[in-house]
Amino acid sequence: MNKLDERVVHIARTAKVLKGGRRFAFRAVVVVGDNHGQVGYGVGKAREVPEAVRKASDRARKIMHPIPMVGTTIPHAAIAISVLAARVASAGLCRYWRNSGGGVRPFLKLPVYGIS
Repeated sequence: MNKLDERVVHIARTAKVLKGGRRFAFRAVVVVGDNHGQVGYGVGKAREVPEAVRKASDRARKIMHPIPMVGTTIPHAAIAISVLAARVASAGLCRYWRNSGGGVRPFLKLPVYGIS
C-alpha cells in the first residue's frame, strides 16, 4: 500500500450552550494524498482535537478521488471535489498551488509527487 501524506487544513472550535455552561467540541478538515494523482478530504467532529483529526483522516482515506496528471500538471480543465476548479498551466509550472489560498493549497499539492 502506498504511503499517504496527510495535511490538517483547518481546526475550528464550536460551542454548545447548555444549562450548566458551554460545551466545546472541535471540527477538523484534513486532506490526504498519495503523491501519485489521488487525493481525498474529510471532516471530523469530536470533543478533543486529536480525535477530530483522526476521524477526518479516516474519512479522507475512504473518499479518494483520482486527479488526472501529466507530469506535474493537469492535462485539461477540471472541476474537482466540491467547488474547486483546477485549470491547465504550462508544463511543470505549478502556478495555481503557489498562488492559491491556505485551504486549497494542500489539496492541489498532495496529488503531485515531489512538491512540498
